[in-house]
Amino acid sequence: MYLFWQKSKLGNLHISEDAVKRLFEGFFPEGYSVREVSLWEERNLLVLRLCFPSMETPVSTEYLERLARDARAFLEPAGFTEIEVVWVEGERVPVDEKDWRKHLQNPLTWGVIVSVLVMVLHLGGRGVFWTLVLGALGYGVAWVLLTPRGAKTLEKFLKTIKG
Repeated sequence: MYLFWQKSKLGNLHISEDAVKRLFEGFFPEGYSVREVSLWEERNLLVLRLCFPSMETPVSTEYLERLARDARAFLEPAGFTEIEVVWVEGERVPVDEKDWRKHLQNPLTWGVIVSVLVMVLHLGGRGVFWTLVLGALGYGVAWVLLTPRGAKTLEKFLKTIKG
């Protein structure tokens, strides 16, 4: 998931939650991980929900505070000024684990599935083909007209045509 970070002269800057999680791979000791990342735009606050392993012996508060300070110091050069760290106890969840079953709990997933089935039933193969082609064309035109990168691409294309 992409999270809004800041607004710049060129537009909005977003960061990937998975990228921040991967950034911390190998940063923490074995069993510790980043469970969740969120950004609060109104406070310019990055919230890290860190997970420590369930153990027979409790983890010391001082140790967790030191790890939190290290995580803050690690992210400050990237421009994050306010960083809040929240600790939760639990098992380590690998960053690259992609569980497709979690999507079945999302109503949007079911809406898309039903919409696609209805589209196929009502439009048939030919109708679906033309719907996808025209949708892609509409996306391409909007991309060229609405994004800075698209405008640069159009400008280069027109210069190439002019010779």
